[in-house]
This record gives sequence, structure tokens and C-alpha cells, in this order.
Amino acid sequence: MRNRFAPIALVATLLVCLAGVRAEARSDDRNDAAASNAAALRELLEGANGRREAWTAAPSLVIVTSVMDYTSGDLMNGYAATAEQLTEQERDALVADLTQGLSELTGGQLKAFADVRVELVSEGQTVKVLRAGQIVAGRYRGVQSKTGSIGYGGRMTRGSQITAAAVIIDRDADRDQKQQRVIRTHELGHALGYNHVESRPSIMNPRAGGGLTDFDREALRAGYLR
Repeated sequence: MRNRFAPIALVATLLVCLAGVRAEARSDDRNDAAASNAAALRELLEGANGRREAWTAAPSLVIVTSVMDYTSGDLMNGYAATAEQLTEQERDALVADLTQGLSELTGGQLKAFADVRVELVSEGQTVKVLRAGQIVAGRYRGVQSKTGSIGYGGRMTRGSQITAAAVIIDRDADRDQKQQRVIRTHELGHALGYNHVESRPSIMNPRAGGGLTDFDREALRAGYLR
């Protein structure tokens, strides 16, 4: 779960009170906690580029029901569709998970996409996945075997404004009910402008594999669209 393609500084201080500790020590603990949280938040919101990237309005969501071949193309040129299709139930579950993820990842500021479109593509047809104003999501064959990752969230920006994004999920990994929603939410996070957090458990930690944490909820509630 890597973002291969992604300004505000936010400090959420954790206060730890221990009986018998001198006031000076408590002050140092608070300073250390504040510095640790500030560093983690910079990872999440600014990343290596040192700037906050975000949508200025709710994007549209496009679900490509044709499973695409990851080995056949790239983000800029698109990918070829295979004959395999998502079922109606699988499509609806993907829409539901990404819509819930949108609300969670924006601290409730965006509760729904601008609209949701379902796209059926013929086998062999090239699918463009970076489209202005849209997040294009779908399953792909061969992501994990080719890259070692189980998904990608890519975004295109103009300055700090996200103009287009894609959610790319390995087909086999996305069938695993235990990790399905975490993968979808993580990759959507990249499409919304978030970066990997390596320093603590987080939905955006590529190794943790868990859901939203208290750190995420505080950061996302205060950080999105500022």
C-alpha cells in the first residue's frame, strides 16, 4: 500500500500525568509528545513534498466494473480492461466502503461524492484512470505480483490542488474480507491527499494494517480542506 505519485501544521498534544513526577519532567513529557505528534501530522498532511494537497470540492467517484490489467499500462496512459467483471454486489460494496471512507477521512466534512458513476468497459479497451474532477476506482490483475504492493492511490495536482485521482487495488487482495475495507480506505486516503505515516499506527501506515486510530480521527477532523 504505497503512494508512488502527495499546508497546514497541526499539533494534537497527548498529556501524560504520572503521580510523583516533578513538574519539570511533566513539561518535558508534554513537549516530547507535542513534537512527536507534530512530526506524525507533517508525515500525514505534507509528506515529502512539504505541502498540503487536497481537493477544493467533493470529487466524483467512478467505479470501473471491468477488472483491469495492471501489467498492460500506467497511470498516465491507462490500463486495458479484461473480460472479468465485478458483480453488482461487489460494485455496491465498493461504493459503500469508499463513501464511508470519504466521510471518515475528511472528518465528516465531505459525506458524499459529487456523484457516483458506474462504468462497464469492453475487454481490451483502454481505460483512462486520471480524469479531471474524478476519483476512478477499480480492481486490477497483477498489482501484487508485479510490484509487491496490494494497492496504490495516485493523484494529479496543480500546485496544492488535486485535480484527478485513482484508487488501484489488487484483485486478489480486494477479495479478502478481513483486509478489504482497510485497503480501500488507505488507498482512498492517498487519492484525497494524504501520505504515509511511518512513525505510529495509522490508517495511512503502510505496515500497520488496522483501521482508523484516535490519532487519525483528531488529525483528519482538523486537517482536511484547510
